[in-house]
Amino acid sequence: MDRYKNTPKDCWVYLMMGCDVEALEWLIKNTHHHAAIVMLERKQFALDELKEIKITFDHPPTLNNPHEQRPIFVVTDNERQALHAQLGAVGDRWNRSVHVMAPRFFHDTDWWKETVEKLHDYQECQRTLLMTAMTNSYQTHKNLVENIPAYITERGIKALKDRHKGQPAICIAAGPSVDKHLEMLGEETEMNSVYISCLTMYKPGIKNNIIPDYVTALDYHEVSGRFFEGFDLEGVLVTTDFILEPKVNNAVVKNIPDGALTLFIGNEWLNLLLGDQDDDKTHLNSGATVAHFSFALAVQMGCDPIIMVGQDLGFTDSKYYPECVYKAHAWKETSRGLAQPSESRPIRVAKTASGDDIYTDEQMHTYLEIFEGMWAACDAWVVDCTEGGVAKENVNETMPLAEALETYCRHPIEIEPLPEDSWTPDVPHAIEKIEKALEDIDCVIYWTQKALNWYLQLEGNWEDKELFDKAKAGLIEGKKHIDECSATRQMLMEYSGIATYIEHWRDTQTEMMNLDGNEKRDAQVKRDTEHHGCIIHAGEEMKEHLQKCLDKLKQENNHGTD
Repeated sequence: MDRYKNTPKDCWVYLMMGCDVEALEWLIKNTHHHAAIVMLERKQFALDELKEIKITFDHPPTLNNPHEQRPIFVVTDNERQALHAQLGAVGDRWNRSVHVMAPRFFHDTDWWKETVEKLHDYQECQRTLLMTAMTNSYQTHKNLVENIPAYITERGIKALKDRHKGQPAICIAAGPSVDKHLEMLGEETEMNSVYISCLTMYKPGIKNNIIPDYVTALDYHEVSGRFFEGFDLEGVLVTTDFILEPKVNNAVVKNIPDGALTLFIGNEWLNLLLGDQDDDKTHLNSGATVAHFSFALAVQMGCDPIIMVGQDLGFTDSKYYPECVYKAHAWKETSRGLAQPSESRPIRVAKTASGDDIYTDEQMHTYLEIFEGMWAACDAWVVDCTEGGVAKENVNETMPLAEALETYCRHPIEIEPLPEDSWTPDVPHAIEKIEKALEDIDCVIYWTQKALNWYLQLEGNWEDKELFDKAKAGLIEGKKHIDECSATRQMLMEYSGIATYIEHWRDTQTEMMNLDGNEKRDAQVKRDTEHHGCIIHAGEEMKEHLQKCLDKLKQENNHGTD
């Protein structure tokens, strides 16, 4: 059909404007079954046409059933969170190529345009999260290993569940608008609310008489340790509990003030390595930033309402941070330029609550998307008192902080110290687990390298039957040994950050190219060469850091038994 002659056949997502049965039939017959088809339509009479579709092909689709071979989705609700929930099953296809099919009819142009813009935002959000995870994977897993001694000896957050049920919480973030609220927050220390601060605002807060009840930290970079630089707590009663994501840089863990309580949330990767740490290390969806983490903590503790301050998620007054942060952390001055447009750093224009333009960027917009999902899923009453920044969806109220304090924080609350912890850390058990992991890593590296050698010999020599039979036997033997270390191999896949994606992307690329015979085998060798190289490199890195951790644990354990 001439109408589709310019439609690419190698995209991962095809976005259809309206229920176009003819276009749907063409896509099903002419594009790869891995590609998702997303149809935007809200007219019931048009949706009824889908019931009449009778198409014969190899993998019959089921609408809105992502478990079928051919993922076909019908989007009828363009409310942002409903849209995201529905399209989550499209998976990482959004991180690759998307083709928008030209509509045959234009009866719903405004709705389509609005929906496509939201889909584009969702796509950018997913790409940002994926690239961040892949780029930072080695560092975050190094942090996890370095924090093992603290993770197995410090408490978890189980005791915080519903600890402040029904009590108001104020989550203090480091957006530019927070400057205007410092004096008011400093005066509100009569314990009328639970104060939860991000680490960035801890020092500026203390300097302004704001003593948080909790401080959250999850930054993977060692520079986060500098938030404690030149910090004089003399005369300050340390009543703050520090709630840490285990991937936080060890520089933060080492600088927690004396007298403060440190609590860790749970981590699946550490559970694979160490076994479940009792049920004390409760898992928490900490999001992507300390601001998300603070909000998630407030929800976990049963706080209601949750009042947000400093959640600009945009460059209010052309600033990246508030002046109080620059004053307390002089080394942050270099970040001022991040709020300005430049050729090397794309800036996007968003809207404030009053409809004015405000600069933000893709990263900040991704954080907004995450927040809006968290707010939509939250049972507590969410009040935005930022008084600046971008417009936000899914908050229950927007009001000045003074009004919120008068409305929701009028009565004193008591925050008792956490009860004594009865949990006893089992350091010998952790030592045993790490020793076993080191043995398994050696096994995985050895047999992965053997497999890699076989693949390199086979490439271009597929007609050599003797070589092929030897390689096949060797690969089968190696797989048997690696399967015995499946948990460790899974840890290495995650440590690498990219190995899983290489394996998946190369497989689907090969299928979409319709290769067969030796060409397909060569493509699979290329996939495995890259994938196995990632596993080996991750294994060598992980061994080095695990051995240092093991030595430290043994030294501390021997010291404790002397």
